[in-house]
Amino acid sequence: MELECLTLKNAGEPLQILADFLKTMVAVMKYGKTVIYRGEVFYIPCYLFTFEIPKTKEIYLILQSALCESTAFFSAKSGACQEPQTCDQRCVLQFHKTQEKAAEEMKRKIQLNRKMRQMFRKYRPVQKSAACVYVPEHSFYVKGKQNHLFLVDPLLGKVDFANLPEAEARFAENYLADLHSQKSGLSLVP
Repeated sequence: MELECLTLKNAGEPLQILADFLKTMVAVMKYGKTVIYRGEVFYIPCYLFTFEIPKTKEIYLILQSALCESTAFFSAKSGACQEPQTCDQRCVLQFHKTQEKAAEEMKRKIQLNRKMRQMFRKYRPVQKSAACVYVPEHSFYVKGKQNHLFLVDPLLGKVDFANLPEAEARFAENYLADLHSQKSGLSLVP
């Protein structure tokens, strides 16, 4: 299956982002000494709103998660681009919000953020398009004091805790499906 994914050309390496996070004092106290294992790539559904400032013709992108209240703002110059990617259907998370609900959330976030509110008043950007896209996020299994699953958002360069519950649920579904298929594939030969 092929999805329209949003990527950042100059994104950080997900493993390094997680390793840097796990070296922080708070993470060391919470997770202890850890060992990191690579997991699957999960595809987080989002709505991508494109705005143009009429006077300067600059393009800005606002990414609103379809799972949680996460919002990200990018300049088109940042290197964020849409491109098709082939993916495992089992790692695609499902939309929970309609585009209208996501647009309402985005407008509310703009009003709550002083800098964004001022920018929208001063430059009056015009919405050019809205699209459904997916953000590929790498998952990692971490063994420390306990076992943990982490998601890393390469667009924002941080560990993603907001979308983690959905990824954990999908991980559990996939694990149980694999277990079931292994059991049903066994045959007893006398």
